[in-house]
Amino acid sequence: MPSIIDVHQLYFYQHERALQNIVSPFKQKLGFSGLSYTRVYHDNQVVDLPVIKHEIHELWLSKDYTKEPTFLYSNLLKLPKLFFYHELEHHLDKPDSSYQVLNSLKQSTYIVLFYLKYNEDGSISRLSFKFSSCDQNKHFCLHQTDCIESCMLAVENYLFNSEKKHYLSFDISTDISPLNLKQLYPPQAGIKLTKAEISCFKQLYFGYYESREIAKRLNRSPRTVETTISNLCYKLYCKNKAELAAKITQMHESMRYFILNEFR
Repeated sequence: MPSIIDVHQLYFYQHERALQNIVSPFKQKLGFSGLSYTRVYHDNQVVDLPVIKHEIHELWLSKDYTKEPTFLYSNLLKLPKLFFYHELEHHLDKPDSSYQVLNSLKQSTYIVLFYLKYNEDGSISRLSFKFSSCDQNKHFCLHQTDCIESCMLAVENYLFNSEKKHYLSFDISTDISPLNLKQLYPPQAGIKLTKAEISCFKQLYFGYYESREIAKRLNRSPRTVETTISNLCYKLYCKNKAELAAKITQMHESMRYFILNEFR
């Protein structure tokens, strides 16, 4: 198993040109100067790589690279879909002065913005963008989620190619010792749904629209699924399934709430 330093200083260079070509259109549109990708699984397996290297990687490796709060699955369930890295500074469960990365960010001239994506297999993907200014870029990214999602998908298609499996070179699970975070952003409880409704909600959130397909995936009858979807339409004030699907794909806080309760 390669060490983190191997991943960031050796294996990365084998993929650097391909990755930069993949994200180049998104870099021009979003205006970031650095980018990294991470996927964390329920068992805390971690895949991580710098897509476009920047100072935070060098700082992280030079200070205390085995510690990182965003490499812990339970921590990611405490965080919103879009947040600044430096916001984690005061929310370490046990503040550790030896962890210098967050402290160093206060003195830097750039910021790092994180974007999370919940995956169907239960894992959570993260893109971290390096920007030169703070509020302006957060406001900008809030209106560019489609572009960010496309960037995420492009990187993942390259890494998790079923034949080449590039992600195996970037598994750093054995080298990290994540730091715990306090509850930073408690998820909103929102609407009350039954277990069957939550199951259908998740399928719609992940992009499955046809009742027959959802029924097959949930091992239920299409009629039962249609009834459940009708109940969801009623509870979420939607006129039809198309409107429901469009609404649910944007209900990230509700999804985080359901995953968090399942995780507990």
